[in-house]
Amino acid sequence: MPTLPRVYDANWQKPTSICFWGDSVGDQCRLTLAVARKINPDVFWLQVEDPREELDTVEQSILKQLPRDRLWSVTAPEFAPRPEVAQFATWFYRSDLDANARLRGLADYMRLPILARDLLDDWSPSNPTRTIVIGRANRLAPFYEPEERGIRPFVEAINQYSTTPIFVFPSNRPPKNGRDADYLLRVTVTGVGDLRKTKVHCELGASPGTPGLFHSGRSWEVDSLLAELAH
Repeated sequence: MPTLPRVYDANWQKPTSICFWGDSVGDQCRLTLAVARKINPDVFWLQVEDPREELDTVEQSILKQLPRDRLWSVTAPEFAPRPEVAQFATWFYRSDLDANARLRGLADYMRLPILARDLLDDWSPSNPTRTIVIGRANRLAPFYEPEERGIRPFVEAINQYSTTPIFVFPSNRPPKNGRDADYLLRVTVTGVGDLRKTKVHCELGASPGTPGLFHSGRSWEVDSLLAELAH
């Protein structure tokens, strides 16, 4: 499916898309919040929950930091197989929808009118770039992975409204649609206890030597990257 050319930029205010995947949901959340706040301190966070699973302690502490009107939760049972699920999935990949219709339909379907208002109705070209985090995006994967077209249309639509989506995808399997994001970063954990090391590797990003937020092939210790993001 044709999509817009990808343009990488070192300016954090340029709308883009980022996906963290791999080990340690807590470290993925730490990195996500740091990146999101570097773009804009006012972070929108959509958490996909499963009542059968407990939250990671770091993940839980991060969610508690968010204002109540900036955190939305959708439970996994709401995405159980039924005809409406097909409608949900189409907002990500249908090519015949303009950006406004795509995002408003998604927000209305998930009963998130405040999110629709804040991202769409209060938007103007002069607004600073905002971020919306999709936490535990791996729980949504079964609903859009079968689609060969992926979620790139959704990414491009939300970019049109000066918004950068960031996906948190804790899984030991690469996200099938991970490369629909402009930046794909893998978090890996090795060792235990005092020997534990957590690294981030950029699997997809700007080419080395060109402008970009993250460059393909580069790796960091998590704490080193967090320190970089803090400046």
